[in-house]
Amino acid sequence: MATRNAKPESEAVSGKKPVGKHLQVMKRAIKKRQVDPVKAEMLKGLARAWDEIEATGQYIPTIPGISKEIREIWDSLGNPEDDITALWT
Repeated sequence: MATRNAKPESEAVSGKKPVGKHLQVMKRAIKKRQVDPVKAEMLKGLARAWDEIEATGQYIPTIPGISKEIREIWDSLGNPEDDITALWT
């Protein structure tokens, strides 16, 4: 549902665009552990890009590359017990 000026209702109420699911999960994952600020921003940026791609429907073929980059950065954090796939459940 949209308002008179065509903003989505959730954006009109909060004044902010709703955060996408990938960014929400990434923020939650970063908060649970100590992550270097540079890597944290890289992960959040990739998650934002993924959400934007899903929202617009453009550049869908880039999603596998984004996914691969997220996994490589996450794995470089050095905790083998942290499985990134567990974040989405």
